[in-house]
Amino acid sequence: FDTFKDTISSESLTELTESTLKELNPCLEVYKVPMSDGGEGFLKAMQSALSQKGFCVERKFLEVLSPVGVPVKAEYGIVEKHLDKIGVLEMAISSGLELVPPNKRNPYKTSSHGLGQMISHLYFSEGVKNIVIGLGGSSTGDAGLSVLYALDALDFSWKKTPPSYLTGSDILDLTSVTIKPNQRILDEVCLQLACDVSTPLLGANGSAFSFGEQKGLKPKDIPVYENKVMKKAWKLIRGVRGVDELNTMSFGGCGGGTASGLYACFKHVELRSGVNLICEVLNLPSMMSEVDLVITGEGKYDSMTHNDKVVNKVREIDPSAAVICGVNNTEGTYRVYDLVSRFGLNESIQNTRNCVKRVVSEIYYSVNN
Repeated sequence: FDTFKDTISSESLTELTESTLKELNPCLEVYKVPMSDGGEGFLKAMQSALSQKGFCVERKFLEVLSPVGVPVKAEYGIVEKHLDKIGVLEMAISSGLELVPPNKRNPYKTSSHGLGQMISHLYFSEGVKNIVIGLGGSSTGDAGLSVLYALDALDFSWKKTPPSYLTGSDILDLTSVTIKPNQRILDEVCLQLACDVSTPLLGANGSAFSFGEQKGLKPKDIPVYENKVMKKAWKLIRGVRGVDELNTMSFGGCGGGTASGLYACFKHVELRSGVNLICEVLNLPSMMSEVDLVITGEGKYDSMTHNDKVVNKVREIDPSAAVICGVNNTEGTYRVYDLVSRFGLNESIQNTRNCVKRVVSEIYYSVNN
């Protein structure tokens, strides 16, 4: 499952589906497989997948700044592999949209400073030089500048007094970004960025136009944000190491463009599909071949589902997998069970757990009749 935003987490959906199936038939063997496309739930999915492969994932916590500048305790993982340490981070935990109340969502005012603090902590305090980051579920749209600002590895020149943490609106007062002469973190750390969308940084299909509204922008304000903030951020980051392909490369718009900012400034960066990464670690096709029924789902089943999302990947492997979703905005209906058409919008939001239980029962009886 992927998260049903603002209603129920992927972990809770998995637990609820298992318990419902067990109530219907206690003899069933049910296998829970936490999944993520790189957004919410990425850390837990990686912890579960690596543990199944015999790796020990140490859970740790660090207090960092939330997107609105208040302290938040953020979890991360450390994996020991062949005498080396790998850090696992999830952007949504430190800098995610769900940390911001709906009435305060506004990329002009939010920051991903917390993610930068976590990268810095892993390198300087934990001695970690290989870091995997799930970049989905962000609350920001600043091309990664707020993350980079927290690293203290670059010189930011301002037309005003430097802020304690950088937000979207601060970019309007930035004049240049350059690498500090004696920094090492940008040269020594290797980043693997697990992306939940393949959208580019800029343009009609880019970060602002695709996700600006869910992050708090009104539709009429998105072109202004694109031109004033995102394009200026692009010009600033592409000049750091002279990377020219930032505005068109796949995955560049992930995390509000954080993928582009990190790619432009760190020496060793790999951008890849988050769901493909999880599937490789799990060897998901082999796991799915051994079961009789696969159930997956996400909040909104739409065109974005086919953009490196969990449900699309599961159905690529098994087209008969049942899909539970909040709303179905596609023409596909085969084994697609959407809550809104069955129970109405209010009931689906207010009593999500009960609606999911009823749909799981419907799936079970459809298979066994």
